[in-house]
Amino acid sequence: MAAQRLTIEQAMARAKEAAKLGKVPEAVKIYSAIIKQQPNNTRAKEALKQLRKSSTNTKALPKEKTLGLSQTKIDTLIGLYNQGNLLGAEAECRKLLKVYPRELVIINLLGAVLTKQMKFNEAIASFKKAIQLNPTLAEAYLNLASALKELGRNRDTAKNCKKAIKLKPNFAEAHCVLGEAQKNLEQPEDAIKSFKKSLQLKPGFPEACIGLGDVYLRQGLMEKGLRMKRRGQHVICFDPDSGVSILRGE
Repeated sequence: MAAQRLTIEQAMARAKEAAKLGKVPEAVKIYSAIIKQQPNNTRAKEALKQLRKSSTNTKALPKEKTLGLSQTKIDTLIGLYNQGNLLGAEAECRKLLKVYPRELVIINLLGAVLTKQMKFNEAIASFKKAIQLNPTLAEAYLNLASALKELGRNRDTAKNCKKAIKLKPNFAEAHCVLGEAQKNLEQPEDAIKSFKKSLQLKPGFPEACIGLGDVYLRQGLMEKGLRMKRRGQHVICFDPDSGVSILRGE
């Protein structure tokens, strides 16, 4: 079977998701492959550095990880998720949560699975539970904000993004989702600031480029807007197993 082809941003997102779900070896492998093909990719370098640092710091691991859930079970769940077997992943998550009701990895994964299935209200409940267990987990607030955005609840989205940013000021993804909410709330100047901050933290971030371009277009700044959208739609195809082949989006 041919290896799946991913853009650099898709590969970065997959590595981030793997790290968030506790699958550190997979995240390390993908980040390393990105750096091999793009030696100056500072985002991948910093993420890999943080992963290696946290892997040697037991205090960085959630306390709930000591409850007895094996890495094999976690890997099985992540495998179901990555294969697109969302119903299977949901069933296994719910089964394991009966035994490990405070396991953050499972709770977050369940929320991600539910979001993929567009079961946004259930996903929101899952992410809120994660926040109850760990109120300082910035990623949980962003996950909650992203699910709320899908329901058009832009004020609640912005509120939770701001909570994530307060906990983690350099959280580029949170600044970007905040910009999306502000754009939808017809707050263009605030949206521009949020998208620019996201791009400052994560240069070339496609979602931020496209969002900023949309705001410029709404303001009638056609050349500026189209330039930003083209920047966001530029594609480099990346294969974490066999290397990189480059395609350029028009």
